[in-house]
Amino acid sequence: MSTGWVSTAAERAADAVQGVNEQIKDRLADAPVVFLDESATKVNGKQTWFHVAATGTLSAYHADEHSRGLKAMTAFEILPDRAGVVMHDAYSAYYSMVYPQQTITHQLCIAHIQRELAALAEHDPAAREDGWAQDADVLIEDLFRWRATHRATGSDQPAAVQAGQGEPTLGRPGRTGPDRPPPKRGGRWPAPRPAPGATHATPTR
Repeated sequence: MSTGWVSTAAERAADAVQGVNEQIKDRLADAPVVFLDESATKVNGKQTWFHVAATGTLSAYHADEHSRGLKAMTAFEILPDRAGVVMHDAYSAYYSMVYPQQTITHQLCIAHIQRELAALAEHDPAAREDGWAQDADVLIEDLFRWRATHRATGSDQPAAVQAGQGEPTLGRPGRTGPDRPPPKRGGRWPAPRPAPGATHATPTR
């Protein structure tokens, strides 16, 4: 099987699904909530950025060898006419005024928030001594356990609270469930200041 044959087959497959891909992108652009992300890789020795837009049932991809930011995002055709919630990693280009910030609600990816909390707990002396960053991370996990319990049982309280092991609280005393392991290495730069008119939803995952 030659490289040329594989290349030709890939081009034919791309042509065959082009119409479906465009329909998927149209639906993603109109979806109430869409997740966006970007990642780099090498293609033929050149850095290429792969962009993804997804919901729970649909996903579309865009490869761009020129840009991670505005040009590639605009070429992807998801954001230019977006009206709804956009979940992302706080990359500054998502806040560009090139896009309709008046109709976009930004929702930060909870995994990235937890990554920042882990970095603060490890590298910031004040946060490490006080423990607030790890407490916030534990609280986030408690919230998702609470939601899972409610969905499974209809109860408004987590199993740990039902068993009398503690009360959920935003204050310092009383964690629910067992302690989590120490935060892992890693982190991300702080989220950029939102553009004028940009709004944020409560982070979810």
